[in-house]
Amino acid sequence: FVIVGILCLVAPLISSVIISAFVGWAFLIGGVFQCIAAIFFRELGGVWAIILSVLIGLAYVFVGGSFIAYPGLAVISLSFIIGILFFSSGILRLIVPFMGEAPMDGKWLNIFSAALEVFLGILIINGSPLDAAFYVATIMGIQLIFNGMAYFSIGRFIKSNITPAP
Repeated sequence: FVIVGILCLVAPLISSVIISAFVGWAFLIGGVFQCIAAIFFRELGGVWAIILSVLIGLAYVFVGGSFIAYPGLAVISLSFIIGILFFSSGILRLIVPFMGEAPMDGKWLNIFSAALEVFLGILIINGSPLDAAFYVATIMGIQLIFNGMAYFSIGRFIKSNITPAP
């Protein structure tokens, strides 16, 4: 994960196209499975449940195919979705510290982090298409690096704290 994360940071344009293709294939395969599940598990719901489930599956297939066929537009779409997620998450995280009566440790750090998240969301939403590729690859790269480090530390913890059975 760490190596792939570093590659995302080093080559953001290529990485963002690869990421959007990966997401596209995930949507496409998920949509196919959604349609198959709707047909095989039809006894769990009525006719409208089956129709709705198949329509959702077809929508996934359509989005996945679009992401695969038009990776540049997919990168822009992913960037916009990430921007919306950052913005909405930041707004919610700005509200939470002021809701409770009890004092919260690190309240101002949480508020600063949430405000930064709102700012990043606005920056991503208002960015240019070239910025979109940079944002997607950078965010994914940082996420992969941190996940890789977390997996490494979990593995070290397990290795040092668990003794093998005789």
